[in-house]
Amino acid sequence: MVRSIYGTPYFDVTSVYGYAGPLVNIDTLNKEFVDGFHRELDNYFRECNIVSAFARLHPLLVFQEEILKGYGEIVPLNNTVTIDLSLSPMKLIIDEARLFGMSIKLKYLHLGGGVGGVNDSLFYFKSGFSKNYHQFKVWREIINEDVYIHLTKDRFKESSKSSYFPLYRIE
Repeated sequence: MVRSIYGTPYFDVTSVYGYAGPLVNIDTLNKEFVDGFHRELDNYFRECNIVSAFARLHPLLVFQEEILKGYGEIVPLNNTVTIDLSLSPMKLIIDEARLFGMSIKLKYLHLGGGVGGVNDSLFYFKSGFSKNYHQFKVWREIINEDVYIHLTKDRFKESSKSSYFPLYRIE
């Protein structure tokens, strides 16, 4: 999702809720493909005045991390929970999802994690169904560092130690 940065000619991009990292339709990611992807993505961002980018990566799609490696920063946050659909039934609603998933030949049901990247009560509820944990990661990239620093320092002098990204969006 492209968002304007209020009062500037600049934009940033962020993924919608869920896991919206890059998808590819090839079996093997070679260096030439990855380098080309980085180059084209960077060109697009710069042509469109995009200052920074943020995406939530799917814990089960490891190629997302592979294709973004070396372009931006991949940040591990917390665990998510996955249910093996071949195991015995759980509570009714989860069991219905399990049955549907098995009917369309899926192997796992990914429940996600807690709220805000922490092991909160929602995560503990989900982990009651399975101990199959996966690392949740996000990707972030500062495309135009000069503009990013300018936007950040003018509005949030005390936020320099925050892990929030992008800092100029912190409220």
